[in-house]
Amino acid sequence: MASGLIRRRYGHYYYSFEVGKTKDGHRQRVERYGGETKGEAESALRKALQEFENGGVQVVLTNMSVSQYFNYWYENYVLKNLKENTQTNYPNIINKYTSPRIGKYKMSAIGPAAL
Repeated sequence: MASGLIRRRYGHYYYSFEVGKTKDGHRQRVERYGGETKGEAESALRKALQEFENGGVQVVLTNMSVSQYFNYWYENYVLKNLKENTQTNYPNIINKYTSPRIGKYKMSAIGPAAL
């Protein structure tokens, strides 16, 4: 998991983390208000990092199957954020390789043994 920084500024706590690099190779960071206490900022940072690493989709482990989650992820993330060629290729990969093998498993039960 990526890490971030927490700093106190103007009496409030802010968190920041690296989200990638620009085309010319410079680091690109995101900085956000984290709260009134360091603990609030740490919690906000963990939540932001988790959301960033999950592609902007908050994962809630429910009784949703892996196939249902892939459909949800495709509609709510892929179609909004990725280029047309990727949007075309992802369903083919999911339907051909992933769903037949692990699509029936529940998200809450998936683990290394299933993979």
